[in-house]
Amino acid sequence: MNFIPHRLKEARESKGLKMTDLANLVGVTRQAISAFEKGLNSPSLETVFRLSTVLSIPREFFTNNNDSKISISSPVFFRSQQTALKKERQMSRVKLKWLIETFDVISEYLDLPSVDLPDFGIEDFESLDADDIENFAIETRKYFGLGLGPISDLTRLLENKGIPVVATDFGDRVGAFSYRSERGDVFFVREHNSSVCRARFSLAHELGHMILHKSASVDFMEDKQLFQLVESQANHFASAFLMPAETFSREFFSTKINALSSLKKRWHVSMRAMIMRAHSLNLITDHQKSYAFTQMAPYGKKEPLDDIIKGEEPSYLKKAIELLEEHSIITKCDLKDRLQLPTTVLAQFFGLNESAFHVKKANIQPFRLKKANT
Repeated sequence: MNFIPHRLKEARESKGLKMTDLANLVGVTRQAISAFEKGLNSPSLETVFRLSTVLSIPREFFTNNNDSKISISSPVFFRSQQTALKKERQMSRVKLKWLIETFDVISEYLDLPSVDLPDFGIEDFESLDADDIENFAIETRKYFGLGLGPISDLTRLLENKGIPVVATDFGDRVGAFSYRSERGDVFFVREHNSSVCRARFSLAHELGHMILHKSASVDFMEDKQLFQLVESQANHFASAFLMPAETFSREFFSTKINALSSLKKRWHVSMRAMIMRAHSLNLITDHQKSYAFTQMAPYGKKEPLDDIIKGEEPSYLKKAIELLEEHSIITKCDLKDRLQLPTTVLAQFFGLNESAFHVKKANIQPFRLKKANT
């Protein structure tokens, strides 16, 4: 076998496993796993079978060189606290790399839309103040042709602007992340099972990164103070983008649960986000803000209406593969065979059931009936 060492590391990190963990599961030493990943030794075929089973990944993945030209060299923006586990960030980066692999294959067959985001020429994001961010949020709305009311479907808006949105699993503390490749492709990845309001805020937060932080360096996360600034700015942008001051200020009237529920139905923003926005706009005092959060405490992470408001479903990649299949260019099964990624991951990328990647469709040529002899 032409075993590719870094593929094993990817597969291990995608599961959040340490070398010792994987070694124990496979029945080899930690030193053996390390040697496999460094290319100092190659696993036997029997060991590859065990690795495939333990990691729930096709055996062919370890010999597939689809990713030979892919490198994550630009900043990856995570919507998370700095306390997020390192392994969850690693899991996210692996999913991102696999997403880019998938996107690259799809782009071989389709002329995909270019990313259409405003560029305000922000060279020094550290100098931005609150008014600047409010202004950029409104200008972004204008660029998109939006008014100052609620955004009906943020996911569809972003995908119409050439940004694939993917819902997948990558750890409880990450929430969402975004990435702009060196060639200009932009990807937004959010939690698979998050409420629609949390998902929308996550996407608006990532949009804030793309608008405000193009000049951020790859290692900005290593600077705690800078990381906190970047996250704070993205949160502010998300609030201002989803709840424009002019309109939201007129409609906000109380911190009572019933009043917040009424606004949540219209704006599709969490009650907690609305409380924070109202406070930042000086619509409520510090005391009122504290009281409002005290009212919310019994609900925990799950707010009223979270089960009622309909979620936003990504469709960019789903429509792409369906179009390719419709024109007999490549089927879902053929795509899976080419990528050799876990079926669970592909199903989440495309917003499909896993079974869709197991049913092979025969390429039957059409027949015509002969005309009867007269």
